[in-house]
Amino acid sequence: MALAKVLNTFGLELFRYLSKTQSENVLVSPLSLSVCMSMVLAGATPDSVTEKELMKVLGAPIRKVPLGSAEMANSAWVKAGIKAEYIEAMKADFSAEALTLPSCDPAPINKWVSSKTQGLIPELFSGQLDPLTVLVLVNTIFFKGSWASVFNSDLTSNGFFQGFDAKLPCDMMFKKDLF
Repeated sequence: MALAKVLNTFGLELFRYLSKTQSENVLVSPLSLSVCMSMVLAGATPDSVTEKELMKVLGAPIRKVPLGSAEMANSAWVKAGIKAEYIEAMKADFSAEALTLPSCDPAPINKWVSSKTQGLIPELFSGQLDPLTVLVLVNTIFFKGSWASVFNSDLTSNGFFQGFDAKLPCDMMFKKDLF
């Protein structure tokens, strides 16, 4: 199954589920979640219930993803006791950094995330990790690009964005073109 089809199918099903169970806005990256679930799948016992259920949800495992101008980074933060084969699979299949999770302090993970997102996400975890945590999988995607068809900033005007509860002042961009 082509990567785009796998991600679209998974993303649509995930969004349907989340939009039913969440009362707030939903923001999710199907690619990031698919990669992390594939990292879990890599550690599942062959032919186990876990492996079968993950394959049912994912459709196909996601490994190295060509992103063009975007940058993806993966890390597996592990406590002692994780099999060496799993750590090697993280490195080989997902280009993931395998790092030690020495305590419940999230500072090293937050520092790693901040570094990989050029400071745009300075903190992933605000509190201590659960003491029972043995593995933390992290996936970041950083993209900074420019429009293929650039907006003329002279056409920017003051306007209002209609939110759920109020109209909010904002700059409005306008472009008339054939796309």
